[in-house]
Amino acid sequence: SNITGIHMGGGNHTEVQAMRVMHQPTLAIIPTEIEKFFPNLKGLSFLNCNVRSVTKEHLVGFPEMLQISYNLNQIEVIPGDLFIHTPKLKLVNFAGNNIKHIGVGLFKPLKQLDYVWLEKNVCIDMNARTKELKKLNKEIRKSCRMGGKIDCKKIPLAFRFEKKTEK
Repeated sequence: SNITGIHMGGGNHTEVQAMRVMHQPTLAIIPTEIEKFFPNLKGLSFLNCNVRSVTKEHLVGFPEMLQISYNLNQIEVIPGDLFIHTPKLKLVNFAGNNIKHIGVGLFKPLKQLDYVWLEKNVCIDMNARTKELKKLNKEIRKSCRMGGKIDCKKIPLAFRFEKKTEK
């Protein structure tokens, strides 16, 4: 509910174009409604925190966002619809997380995308510039697909439906 900081040149919070949160091991959840404090952000970075997930709701108020970085966190899944509210992104960085799954079509809404960092993750260890994005998407489809077979034996009994037998 409150953000404090020093503004360059006597500016105010509406003039802030980049926000960087660094080395915060207790930060596991991305704060919501950042756009209410900083409506004109073009860059957002959570570096070496303990962020565990990110969703499209975290990015809803940033249609002009150009770069986003969640490197060196604990993120395991990137939803395929993550960037639907940020179509102008040019740079995306998820390097050094624990990414195991990436949703289908993640980069599809990003027509101006120039660079993606996905190195040092569980399912992928690769970066790509514009001309290498097709190769990156192919690797994501191969190694980071969400879904696949579900082992029903690993689902807790309370969530399984068992066929009743008649006596």
